[in-house]
Amino acid sequence: MRRRPALALPPVFLLLAAIAPAQIAWEKDWDAALARAAAEHKAVFIAVNMDGERANDFLAEKVYREKAVVSLAGNLVCLAASAEEHAGAGRPCKRFPGLTCADHQAIEVRARKEYLRPGPDGAVISPQHLFLKPDGSLLMSVAYEISERELLWCLAEAARQADPETKVAAPAGARPPRRLIMGGVYEVADPTTASRPLSEDELEETIAAIRGGLKGEERVNAFFRVLSTDSQEAIDFITKEMKGAIFGRRVDARLRLIHAVGVYSPPGFWAALEMYLRDPSDTVRNEIAVALEQLAAPKSVKAIRTALAREKDSQVRKNLLRALGSAGAEDKNARKVLLKAAADDGEPFRQVNALIALGSHLADEKAAEVVRAALAGDDPRLAQAAALGLALARAQEWRGEVEAARERQPDEEGKERLGRVLEVLAGANLRTVKEDFVQVAGDRIVRERWFGK
Repeated sequence: MRRRPALALPPVFLLLAAIAPAQIAWEKDWDAALARAAAEHKAVFIAVNMDGERANDFLAEKVYREKAVVSLAGNLVCLAASAEEHAGAGRPCKRFPGLTCADHQAIEVRARKEYLRPGPDGAVISPQHLFLKPDGSLLMSVAYEISERELLWCLAEAARQADPETKVAAPAGARPPRRLIMGGVYEVADPTTASRPLSEDELEETIAAIRGGLKGEERVNAFFRVLSTDSQEAIDFITKEMKGAIFGRRVDARLRLIHAVGVYSPPGFWAALEMYLRDPSDTVRNEIAVALEQLAAPKSVKAIRTALAREKDSQVRKNLLRALGSAGAEDKNARKVLLKAAADDGEPFRQVNALIALGSHLADEKAAEVVRAALAGDDPRLAQAAALGLALARAQEWRGEVEAARERQPDEEGKERLGRVLEVLAGANLRTVKEDFVQVAGDRIVRERWFGK
């Protein structure tokens, strides 16, 4: 009888190996990691994570284990920073394979000391992702939630910045986070704003405290902590509160809460805002539209399209177009609406804001064609709008066409505006073009989530 070679594996083991989850190669030691990055001229990726909160858990348990993420992360030196305990002393960490909990705890201490900025409550933002240059200086960061597509873009961009000759590239569909900060980290300066979301236990305690009669500043602080927590319980609580005595009857309180959702909340909070798309106040509907644009929740597209079809106020309509652009980046029906609006010059700001919104749809050939035509056209205002959409998308591959459009601008103001767009495409922060959105798009409400206050 023929015997199987000793080194051959049974098919079942080969199958298990093929389907085993991929893992990022996390470094065990901070100093050794930065020394390796400098020696190999690689960027550094730092993942700041906490337990018991949905966005953090989803990143640690799923996103960091996706094959595309693991593959791109292999081009960087990777560090996990978490103050949590997942296993006993000396035992392998269950959350970050290849480490002990003492490893990622020590890295969290160093990251806090060197780069992170604790908020007024002493906590650091989590989740948060930092990318360092090979010399250890800060390249860019993203506070709060990040999608797989956004993380893929960041990993590829960090590798490219470390080595401009690299062949590493982001896969199709990857896109930059709107919350991206170049050369710095997000700082929580407002004492009424939480620096991190709540764990499940903390959320239950906080909601109970609010219902128990918290007053004044303590109540406001508690609300902001709930707003930043990616949890259905948090969404349900805020939805109910918005129907209650304070937010349901007082327009000023309602506006403040809606604005805060747009700035601080995870995308799922769009559901708490939907009912106010029919609010009788144009001011409220405007705030809702801007919040939905910043949340960019794909599930909100149908509600936005329905609201846009019945909306009579031109300012609200133009903001709903922008919301449709960000939330419907992968939706062909949303794109059809935007393409139609981009061809309609019959309403102030309608065409302009549709062009800006199409910046989220550049992977579509028709959308890219319309943006390109606006850039190359005779109307300087439309060229500026198209360029601002490219700035929001950080579409670096369009720099040549923006430079050409800049030369065609008839006055210095236009040239300077497109010059600022080029700065963003070269790596500047979005706040560089903050005032340009006021002048070109007619924005009356600042998108603080992207531009800051």
